[in-house]
Amino acid sequence: MKIIGSKFWGQDSSICLLDFQKKNIFAITSDRISRIKKDNFDVGIIVDNYEDKLDNPEAIVGSFSTFDGFDTCLENKGTSYFWLNFTRILRKITKPRFYSDVIKKKNFLDKAKITFLLIFKPAFFINFFFWKYYFKKYEKGKKISLNFHKKYCIKSVKNTFKKINKKNLEPIFYDHHSCHAASAYYLSNFYFDGEPSYVLTLDQQGDHAHSTFSYFDKSKKFEISRSLTKKVKIDGKFDIISIGQIYTKFTSVMGFRENCDEGKVEALAAYGKPDEEILQILNSIIYIKTVEKDYFFESNPEKYIEYLNLNSLKNLLIKVGKENFSASIQHWLENTVTKYLNLALPKNQKNNLCLAGGVIANVILNYKIYEKCNVKNIFICPSMGDEGSALGAAIIAAIEHKLDLSWLSKYKLPYWGPSFSKGEVFNVLNKNKNNVEFIEVGEKWPEAVAEKLLKNKIIGLFQGKMEFGPRALGNRSILASATDPLMREKINLKIKKRPKFQPFCPVVLEEDRESIFYNSFNHKFMATAFRMKKDINGLYPSATHIDGTSRPQIVEKNDNNGLYKILKCIKKELGHGILINTSFNLHGRSMVMKPSDAVDDFLDSNLDYLYIEGYEVRKK
Repeated sequence: MKIIGSKFWGQDSSICLLDFQKKNIFAITSDRISRIKKDNFDVGIIVDNYEDKLDNPEAIVGSFSTFDGFDTCLENKGTSYFWLNFTRILRKITKPRFYSDVIKKKNFLDKAKITFLLIFKPAFFINFFFWKYYFKKYEKGKKISLNFHKKYCIKSVKNTFKKINKKNLEPIFYDHHSCHAASAYYLSNFYFDGEPSYVLTLDQQGDHAHSTFSYFDKSKKFEISRSLTKKVKIDGKFDIISIGQIYTKFTSVMGFRENCDEGKVEALAAYGKPDEEILQILNSIIYIKTVEKDYFFESNPEKYIEYLNLNSLKNLLIKVGKENFSASIQHWLENTVTKYLNLALPKNQKNNLCLAGGVIANVILNYKIYEKCNVKNIFICPSMGDEGSALGAAIIAAIEHKLDLSWLSKYKLPYWGPSFSKGEVFNVLNKNKNNVEFIEVGEKWPEAVAEKLLKNKIIGLFQGKMEFGPRALGNRSILASATDPLMREKINLKIKKRPKFQPFCPVVLEEDRESIFYNSFNHKFMATAFRMKKDINGLYPSATHIDGTSRPQIVEKNDNNGLYKILKCIKKELGHGILINTSFNLHGRSMVMKPSDAVDDFLDSNLDYLYIEGYEVRKK
């Protein structure tokens, strides 16, 4: 049986195929194909490119909740289904390759305006007229609008999968946060070992909620509490109130890209101190409430409108500065979530805890949960963002069909994307022979990589299947020495082209973990921070943030043999197997997926070498 799970549209749109006959996972996000980081396309771009891998499924399921279970159309004046088609047609007629194309190229913007004026503006106003004078006023009109919206969206989903769906299957829609929760628990060792676990999901929004708290064991699952979003009108537009949305508003007002650059705020927070006035404001907007011993997050719309409008936020930013502004929102996030968990988790035992949802991408938050909450073991979903809801949807469908999920235990790391043969790589390199020269180094490539890294060269590494989720885990990575104190600045300014304050993550051998970090556990996904020991900190300055934390990927031999061999070679020289590992992409571009992407980013950057499926590549 084949089950396709999907986050159908919007940011992190993705497909996850569970093939129960071959016991195989194939998963990919749309932005790895478009190469526009955090694009807003639907999964049609994936179906168009990977029709052969997705062919003829038995079930098509998904967390199709960008529009909050479809009924947000009433607040959006019924226009969301026009926007869905607008983005699809816009992608096809403009074909932007990178985010810079979207924001800079006049040709792209002109086509967008023309498309909107000719096709969608008349439909927008016709729909607005009916919504204002009929849909809004009468319950019958609301029902007509909602039913039409649902019918259109379902038709859109079916049409997108028409190429691969030979059985005319009806898509099944699952609750967004239930998908997040399933993606965390059913990938964890707790499930495979038959142990129960609590699961916290936390994101911006999905099906009218921004957080859930649940209990899972092998035979049952029940949701303990659900924290609902509230809709308000602020700065002339509709907004939702949630923990994730507040963090995003702070990101946006600082001039960073919302729903993309929240990590910059997290990094900058380490340079500042939280402001008491801002903390008091935030605590008055979202607070913890209890009903019959069940805890959830409650919000105050009036306070939200009063304090988080654009003018008020800008004034607070000017008053305290970017560093303290960032520290305030980060400190509030950590305190709010850890306080909630200490109330919600049983106090008479140490608990297993799984985490998922976009806010869980915040590695310092996850570290504080591990450090301050009543947990024994913690598992963080490697695809914690909305892309992971596609995986969760497929898992829920498998459970409903009473299928065996035990084979998922062999997938310790999310290497679930496309891979490419040596012949395909050779053809790409040969096409670029005017710009690059390359030699085949064969099975000794890890030793060759280590040799270059010990000479402070910066390496692009491309091998095997692409990672699923936001982190590069050694198959689409940039590697560099952690001992050079200037390496972080070199990579940020000359290669990644991003702010110099952003830290880089180390990849570390499991055998060296306890000698490098305080109070750590074997975490393989770069989704939590640990504190580096003081006597080690000075040895690896480029792998440590200003606050002494690092976000490591812990590696054992069976995880990634090539990466393991590189680290063992480094250990012979340094005494520890440790390197900088960051995603192989330039700023604004998504992580490289195929060989031509790797060559493009190699040529457009100051990388010294590219190692790709046994080939060593240099610029001419």
